[in-house]
Amino acid sequence: MLGPDDLAGAPPPAAGSGAGGLAAGAGALVAGLLRVAAGGGGGGGGAAAPALGTPRGGGPPPSALTVGPIAAAARYGLRGREALLLRLDRPAAVVPHAAEVAGDRFPPEALFAAADRLLMDAATAEFVFCADLFGTDGPFNELIGPAIGAVEGWAARLVQATADPVGLLLMIRVSRSHALAMARRAVPALDAYYDRLALALWPRFKGRLDAHADSLAAAGGPGHAAAEPAGVGGRAPHPLAARVAALTGALSTLAADMAEPQVDVAVRRLRSAARGALARLGARLADRGDAAAFVAAQAHFALAAARADAAAAGAAPRPPGGGASTAVAAVGRGGGEEGGGGGGHPLGPAGAAAEDDLARAWGGAAAAWAATAVAARCPALAAAAAAAATAGGAADAGAGAAAAAPFAGGWAGVLAALAADAGRAFRGYPPAAGPAGRAAGEAAIQAYSVVVGGGGGGAGGPTVEEMLVELERLGGGGV
Repeated sequence: MLGPDDLAGAPPPAAGSGAGGLAAGAGALVAGLLRVAAGGGGGGGGAAAPALGTPRGGGPPPSALTVGPIAAAARYGLRGREALLLRLDRPAAVVPHAAEVAGDRFPPEALFAAADRLLMDAATAEFVFCADLFGTDGPFNELIGPAIGAVEGWAARLVQATADPVGLLLMIRVSRSHALAMARRAVPALDAYYDRLALALWPRFKGRLDAHADSLAAAGGPGHAAAEPAGVGGRAPHPLAARVAALTGALSTLAADMAEPQVDVAVRRLRSAARGALARLGARLADRGDAAAFVAAQAHFALAAARADAAAAGAAPRPPGGGASTAVAAVGRGGGEEGGGGGGHPLGPAGAAAEDDLARAWGGAAAAWAATAVAARCPALAAAAAAAATAGGAADAGAGAAAAAPFAGGWAGVLAALAADAGRAFRGYPPAAGPAGRAAGEAAIQAYSVVVGGGGGGAGGPTVEEMLVELERLGGGGV
């Protein structure tokens, strides 16, 4: 924890001067804020969340899995903390002595916003006073400089003590919003201060995301003790997948209208590293079908989580005066930040591109599991279709008919059996069972079409259209 001795960036001026009074007030303020800080260096309360790829022994206790990895991963998400951005036009919300009496505790971004708002208002009042009294800013810098130094020194230490990327990105948004507010007030007093804050915040934010990505790159590798896929029951979302979904969803929501490519790049890197880690974990399973089902379940969960984040952003309260419908738009497009058009997606163009990427990953993973399921149910049909693909799409008529005969004679039962196989394979994550069963049915129909040529139906056999109608009746659908 930070202590009061870490507050001042420079020794305070002599007592009794106007500058000393302001600096002493700033020192008392930040000392009070430290006393109502939530424990740990980030995460919005409690100890800082471990790196995304941390083995279970270094992260949540094993009992966390008994309540579900999604619930256990919530500490990486927003959890309503973005509401802070809708209150930035109000007086500072944290009054240290009152909060201390009430026993309240606050996450780092709330403390940062309170101190920054009070400094902003004090600097504005002093600037206007000097301008009115002296006709220029007069002794303004001499008066306010020590107070700026005290708050800036405290803020720099808070930033370095915060390990939570969500809290850091919220601080970035707060400082940007306050800098824009000062510009609207035509008070340039804190321009250099906000520039220095940005130089402290962005490297720390990027460094924390790099640490997460590095931990994901190691997860699932030799000697890494990440939770085994079999340890979470069936094909349930792995804790690692749940952590990544929570963190990337929070970052994507906060950055939706910031026009900051470096945030989008970092989110893509985290998701890519997570896919690699989950593939390595899946490869530990001896059965090829189990491995494919594990990877597919994680891909389905990632896509569903991203779509849920987008839906939540689209339904969030609008800021006063209209504007974009995300909570973060209070300091974004609705509040004058530099964001661009969202292309109709609640999380902007980057959100739309990320969703497309996750959809492709799910499609590929579902197809991989479907191939193993069809090969297990219809080995002759799958082998004939693979041979035809190797031969450029042309199947031997006699061999193709023989391979397709078992499927043609009981295709409805095979489609139903594949749907049941999906239910068993994804028993730990039922949302993926229906779409995976449909993917397997489509793969079987496609194999039959390749082997018999065209739409089938020859010699009284079933047509592809008939089979697709039955597949539709069985249900499944997409994500």
